[in-house]
Amino acid sequence: MVRVISVHHFDSQVIQTCEEPLAATSAPPDRILTALPHHVIEVHDLTQRGQPPFSFPTVDRVQELRYCVTGNYVATMEKKQTRQGKEVTYARVYTNWDKRPDSDSEQAMRARIAGRVTPSSSQTGADILEMIELPVRFPNVTTMACCKETGNVLIGSDNIICLFQLVTRTHDISKQKFLDFELWPVTLELSFSPTHLVMSEDVVASLNSSCLHVFRINKGFARPTDWSSASASNSPRKTFKPKKASPSKDEKRAPKRPSSPIRLEELLKEVSVIGGKLHETSKLSNGPLPVVALLPSLTSSSLVSNPARNLRTSPFKPPSAVTMGVAIREIPANEPWAEQMTTMVESLLQLELSEWGDEAMKEEFKCLALRPFYRINTYYPSKNESSCPRMRSAAYGNLVAFNCVVCTQQEGYMYHFPVFEGEVLSLGKCISEYNFTSAVKHVILEPCLLHALTSTGLETYTTRAIHAIDEENEELACPPLEEPVCLVGLRPFIGVVDILLTKSFIVIMSSSSDPHAKFENPEETLYCLRLPSAGTLYTDMMALGTSHRFSSPQTYWQLLTEAHGVLRTITSVSSDPDYAPLQMEVELYRESCSLLSEYYLCSYDDEDDWNTGYKYSVMAKLSPMQIMDRLKKLEQEAKQAGCNVKYSGGLLHYLKLCLVDCDDDAKMPVAALNALLDMLEVEKQSGKPFLLSSLILESSLLRQFSTERTIRMIQNHIKDGMKMVDALDCLALSVLYISKGKIKEAGEALGLCEDSKHYIELLQEFWPLLFDNSRKQAKVTPDDWEGVTLSELSVLLIDKKPVEMSIVLSGLVTEIETLRLQDILEVFLVYLPSRMGQEGTKIGYVLQLFLEGVFDNWYHNDSSWSPSSTDSHSMEALKILMRSLLSGLVIKNDSRLAVKQSLSDPRKLFGGKRFKFLDLLPPCDDPVFTPECHDSLLKLQCLICTNWLDESATSELVQFVGEFVDETYGFSLMVLAQPQKAVDLLLDKHPTALLQYVQDLLTTEAELKHVIAAVQSKADEEADHPEMGSKTFAELLDMILNHLARSLNCELFNLIVPQGKEFDCYKVRCRQAEHANHIKEMIMVSGHRLMATMNLKSFT
Repeated sequence: MVRVISVHHFDSQVIQTCEEPLAATSAPPDRILTALPHHVIEVHDLTQRGQPPFSFPTVDRVQELRYCVTGNYVATMEKKQTRQGKEVTYARVYTNWDKRPDSDSEQAMRARIAGRVTPSSSQTGADILEMIELPVRFPNVTTMACCKETGNVLIGSDNIICLFQLVTRTHDISKQKFLDFELWPVTLELSFSPTHLVMSEDVVASLNSSCLHVFRINKGFARPTDWSSASASNSPRKTFKPKKASPSKDEKRAPKRPSSPIRLEELLKEVSVIGGKLHETSKLSNGPLPVVALLPSLTSSSLVSNPARNLRTSPFKPPSAVTMGVAIREIPANEPWAEQMTTMVESLLQLELSEWGDEAMKEEFKCLALRPFYRINTYYPSKNESSCPRMRSAAYGNLVAFNCVVCTQQEGYMYHFPVFEGEVLSLGKCISEYNFTSAVKHVILEPCLLHALTSTGLETYTTRAIHAIDEENEELACPPLEEPVCLVGLRPFIGVVDILLTKSFIVIMSSSSDPHAKFENPEETLYCLRLPSAGTLYTDMMALGTSHRFSSPQTYWQLLTEAHGVLRTITSVSSDPDYAPLQMEVELYRESCSLLSEYYLCSYDDEDDWNTGYKYSVMAKLSPMQIMDRLKKLEQEAKQAGCNVKYSGGLLHYLKLCLVDCDDDAKMPVAALNALLDMLEVEKQSGKPFLLSSLILESSLLRQFSTERTIRMIQNHIKDGMKMVDALDCLALSVLYISKGKIKEAGEALGLCEDSKHYIELLQEFWPLLFDNSRKQAKVTPDDWEGVTLSELSVLLIDKKPVEMSIVLSGLVTEIETLRLQDILEVFLVYLPSRMGQEGTKIGYVLQLFLEGVFDNWYHNDSSWSPSSTDSHSMEALKILMRSLLSGLVIKNDSRLAVKQSLSDPRKLFGGKRFKFLDLLPPCDDPVFTPECHDSLLKLQCLICTNWLDESATSELVQFVGEFVDETYGFSLMVLAQPQKAVDLLLDKHPTALLQYVQDLLTTEAELKHVIAAVQSKADEEADHPEMGSKTFAELLDMILNHLARSLNCELFNLIVPQGKEFDCYKVRCRQAEHANHIKEMIMVSGHRLMATMNLKSFT
């Protein structure tokens, strides 16, 4: 689909004539070069109407003619017939060609061979025409291309291409510089013989009548000999991802269907005529254009004869059916000019025309164009050695995209290749299609327009290059890429032959001569059409669009986006790295952004459109007052036109975004802020959601403005509310009271709502409110943490809602991952020394809960997590947590005990690794023991059981517990922190817990031998004093040995059990247990095998 809008008008037209050329090309600024049959190239200056052209000679008859701005040379393919009647083609380069001779005498010419013959010192430096012959190793040259960015020359012979790299040399004697060409030591063998070659930077496009291959030449580390790739997309259907889908009414009505095979009968039923228009359902949802499945039995004529099958088809083969290889052939290193390198080829696009249809209607490729785009107003360094030093220009770092246009007989397809930091990000993507009115002959590309020369005249279309370049930039608004292109100019010409583009002109070459007639001097007519400036094109588009602004808003939007696209392209990207836009063009571009901002902000109840309007206002650099004035003016113009424009919703949304994105140093006008508050009150009265509270939390500027009014508005909203008080309003009210210095009222505001979950969600969303920047008055960000301290709101939350505060902080580290552990730890450690008494205790308690939450969440997210010895921050945090828990064991009347926690059982902390034997030790063995009263002890036990504490931390714990902690609480900690002494400690103080200790911890041979020996020693001492009548240790030894006999294998058990007949019974039990376990395993295996072989269906 193509929209037709006649807005492209040439400023003037100049008609000239010239002898019918063999080839022609353009040269800057406004010159045309034509190669004539009598070995002459004429130079026509289009700006000098009365001045005759000058010429310079060539060696032989020119077949192809190219001009390259880098090096300012003219490259030719010249054909000569030898004495034997054989035609030989040469590739030659002419320099110093643009010097108009002083007289009509024959112009002198110097000749040399590139890379082999160095000019003498007397020949360098003079303004004498110089011919440089390229030493092509091929027997026949069929095509050539020049890279305008690097000056390199690409030569093709059938399916083999080679490259000559432009170099600047310095003469040894005269020290003067001269141009030369070096043969690239690699030839590339394509899978087909191209008739057209185009090169830009390191990207090459090759084309013949049925195949297109676009690839990138890389200098790599691998040395592949045969490379091929079929991964490039070859479908012209667009695969972009639009920012916002706006389905049509038909699409909304059509039900969504799952992907399934396409049945021809079902497809024919779904293609129906609705309202006189062909309607395609979503059955074939493969891009923006409908597709048909062509079966071998169906011919193109049958499709044409059936109106129900009037669907467009892709002319290309599917990607899986296309494989175009590039074989890399290296020139032997014994050649004097060969350079040792490795080369890789990266395929970007592979297209091959299908062979469906009649031979008379067979498609073929007609023309090809390739254009780079560089970002404007960016600095690029001089050319340095890089991964591909001679294949790229100095401005390659500013390259943002390549555009490639390929045309069949009557259709054109533009493919986009995004580039970022010197790398092509993706394969070719079709961003627009062109349906020409007649058969196309040639196409040329301007940055924002495509000109197609057809058999009937000149057609001018808009492009979508800038749309594709800026599509993924979330900070910028961009017109939708999926919008169809516009035909903005259509002019008839007769007998067209060729089209050329200069800086200021489009030149159409036409011939009225009969090709079968024999004229002595056939001539061609040059129609020199002066191009309109971007500003003129924008003005013409807007003149037409403004007339439809209120009568047809959609038409106005289409014209406005096209006009904006023209100026956006001109001011953002260019094919010339040194181009700088005019100030007038920049101002018009901002004006187009302003108009688009007005259009989207006036959208009815569409937040996406309002967001787009805000982005356009930022691009236009408009202040809030300017936006408000423009919208008021637009409303007055609409009333005069008899229309009604509502912008209140869009303006309110715009002001909200301005507040959110406004820096602390930036200030919105007071009038804009008052207007915002007025609109918020009107919105509330109309029954819409109250937005002031969320805006206060988001914008520091609004918190500082008219605090009394905003407090009153929130209080009235809370009073008017019929439901429970919202935590959002309470938090906003508290923040406002804090800004006024009313801490007591702020605490009371927090107490109006007890919804802890909502408080936690809000504080995590607006987490910068919890911190202040003492170094400068700037918004706190994770990237700039210097000078950050706790805010007054944080101090208030620590006092009023410590548990919620700790959950918020731990969630920022472990769940949202906005902040790092060391960031928050640093803030607390800086803040704590300045706080004494109860306030300092509460802050320390929140720090403890925060660290508990961080390590507990990390473990639950990854059960294998443990601190690395190199992770100094985590190790230090664990020490701080340990010290905080230890302090809870010694501080009497700890105020932290008064805080009711909504947490789970402390014994489940850090994965619940707490050992069972601890429940047999004091104070847990007390019948009246309650976990809530021993919170610190239980958490400390869980922490030690994780083995996260390093040796220095455990040594510090042992020393502290031994000096300051009562034995009732400290014994279990000493056992955990000193595993080498644990058995002896338990035997001395609490032997009843030893069996469980063995079950929980001891597994190695040495540990088990030690515990058996220690218990046996105690049992022997007990036997030596029978008068005491105690057999505690003998019974303990029996229980331990029975446990080990049931749980260990016989081999290990025999190693740990002492020798003696009294222990033989335990060995027998161990063998019996092992035998029983073996039988149990055999029964289970046999049962599984039986179940697997049974036919379970018989039981159902």
